[in-house]
Amino acid sequence: MKLKKILWNLLVLLIIGYVVILAYQNISQYQRFKVNGQSMNPTLKDGQKLIMKKFQKNDKLHRGDVVIIKVTLKDKEYDFIKRVIALPGEHLEIKNHKVYINGKDTEKTVSEIKTYGPTMGEEDCVIPDDSIYVMGDNRDHSLDSRKLGTMKISKVVARKVIPEKKL
Repeated sequence: MKLKKILWNLLVLLIIGYVVILAYQNISQYQRFKVNGQSMNPTLKDGQKLIMKKFQKNDKLHRGDVVIIKVTLKDKEYDFIKRVIALPGEHLEIKNHKVYINGKDTEKTVSEIKTYGPTMGEEDCVIPDDSIYVMGDNRDHSLDSRKLGTMKISKVVARKVIPEKKL
């Protein structure tokens, strides 16, 4: 009888341990970030807090994803929050204040991006296989691929999945 109770308690402890490990693995996939600046207005506001899923090598990016990407400027690394505009191998054109991917106007395919500022500039490039093209939603106030060039996918840190409620 005593052996049964010991085995039962051991089983319960193993189940609890397994559940704790699973919960930790799931929770550790997420990280908190705070929006710093106006480059993603009106979608994200300066100071807004986000929970973002850490980006893994086997994760896929999609046009329209909001990502945190490591950018090196003057030998210092920064976390930039931007929207994925073009994916590897795609032909990107910026002309007449609109973004075209493979000849199609993205305004029709990425509903989050509705307005383009007068300082949009012009661009015509094919995105390298290991890179993406990113822009802030607030086009006139965003340091992004238009100035910095395409970004290596290996520099993507996280992808937006859950907005935090305002505190």
